[in-house]
Parts: sequence; C-alpha cells; structure tokens
Amino acid sequence: MDNYPKHLTPPKDEFGAVDLNKFPEWWASAKEHFSSVPENTAQFWIHENWGRSPYRYLRSKNYKFERVQWPSERLFELRTEWGNFDATLRENIEDGDYTCHNDELGEIHELPRYMMDNRSFPQPIVILDNRDGHLKREYRGAADVPAGYILIEGHKRLNIAAYLQTTGKFGSTFDAWLMTKIPA
Repeated sequence: MDNYPKHLTPPKDEFGAVDLNKFPEWWASAKEHFSSVPENTAQFWIHENWGRSPYRYLRSKNYKFERVQWPSERLFELRTEWGNFDATLRENIEDGDYTCHNDELGEIHELPRYMMDNRSFPQPIVILDNRDGHLKREYRGAADVPAGYILIEGHKRLNIAAYLQTTGKFGSTFDAWLMTKIPA
C-alpha cells in the first residue's frame, strides 16, 4: 500500500524477512502514515506482506475500511488474481482442497486445521469494492483488475474457505474488512 514507503520499512528478522513480532513497535511509528487503515489490516496485510502485495499502488488515504459480516455464499462474488480473476474460483477451490488434505509429516498445517475446526477465518480477509471499476481508471498497475469485489489480502484463507463452502463445512457467515473508495 502507498508503494511501501522506504522510511516505513518494518524491522527484519535474522533471515531478512519482516519480523512479525515487531509489529507493535512498527505500527506505533507507521500508523500516522496509514491513518485510515485499521490496526488488524495493517498487521496482516501491510506489515506481514510488506513489499509483496500486487496492490502496492493503492493509496491508503483514498479508502475507508469497514468491518463487515457477509453470508458465506458471497465468497463466490470475490475476484482474485490467484486464478486470474476467474468467476468460478476453480483454482482457488482446488488449492483449498489440496491445502486441507495435504498431511505432510502426518499433520495438517495450522491454518486449514483452524478453519476446518472453527468454520471461519482466524483473521478477517480484506476486500476492495471495485464495482465501479475505478482501479483501471486511477492506477496504472490495475489494467487487468475487473470491476467487482476484489480480494486484496487473505488469498490462502479464501482458497480454504471456498473449498470448505463447496463441501458444506464453512460457517454461514464470514468477517471481512471492506475497503470503499472515498468520493473525491
């Protein structure tokens, strides 16, 4: 977001990755720059994925964030670059199925385990309301992004949820942060 300002680069761990344990101290100094972004979204989208989001070009000051609860059927309204914005979410469902059943080393990874046990997301996903198609008009990096609800953060969670929804094993609702463009 905001093209990842260099002066706000989060502290790194000994492997050169973002030090996830340092979020509180990073957020204390960065939140003024991302004043419209909720702390939860800052932690799991901006901080954790620093420098890696395909939506790096989005200007935070242009959006308001609202925590919403949607019926789970609405998962299939989301478009994501994971499957080239395919409306069927076919690749997402296939990946979710694989993730839920891949028992390397004799155990399922903690994310699919959590979602299967709790029938929900451990953290809300982030959705951008682009039904008006403003991304293509306002951002050069968004030429391929269709009009509609665009998944910004939570791709693996969406994949697992879409698979679980097709099997009737996801909850009836889900939590999300909905990003809406602030009118100019």
